[in-house]
Amino acid sequence: PMTHDLMSDLVAGLGGRLEALHIHDLRNGTYYGLLQLRVEGREEPLLVDARPSDGMALALRTGAEIRISRKVLDDIPDFDFLAPEAGDQVVSALGLTLVTPSEALRRELSLPDRPGLVVRSAVGAAARLGLRRGDFVVAVDGIVAATPMEFLDAVRAAPFAAPVAVTYWRDGEEATVELLPEPPARRPGERPARIV
Repeated sequence: PMTHDLMSDLVAGLGGRLEALHIHDLRNGTYYGLLQLRVEGREEPLLVDARPSDGMALALRTGAEIRISRKVLDDIPDFDFLAPEAGDQVVSALGLTLVTPSEALRRELSLPDRPGLVVRSAVGAAARLGLRRGDFVVAVDGIVAATPMEFLDAVRAAPFAAPVAVTYWRDGEEATVELLPEPPARRPGERPARIV
């Protein structure tokens, strides 16, 4: 992510502005994109070849539009999504990054023998409310989540813009905090990205 921040700062520092990302083609399973930059002193926008994933990261940081051609939307391939096995899953939501505890991790953290997930990191409101690495999340809005994907499903099932109750275990005691989904942080003056 720091590389995308650097790219955004470079464009702005050189007097440019990212106006849009165009995801314009899909060939042999590869997406193609162009960054549309407005550069001081040029009448026409500058188009720069870019991987769509990098372009989206920049667009989200700068508030640029994301434009997807009808051809790409019509050619999206069909595929069956297979989630990784529970032991390999990692999810981030509500400012928490969670993993399934291995037996070794359960022993190391003296975790109870019950379903739950280990907090790998906590940021934003989750950290401010006291959640930290090593906490054992045992429920989301009263739903027991035994895998990271179950946690994510429970968060998604919560009413939009409503607080989500996260119950966690630490040192033999349970506590519950209410967390609101947080939008990605933007720098002052940045607009939210729009998909058009």
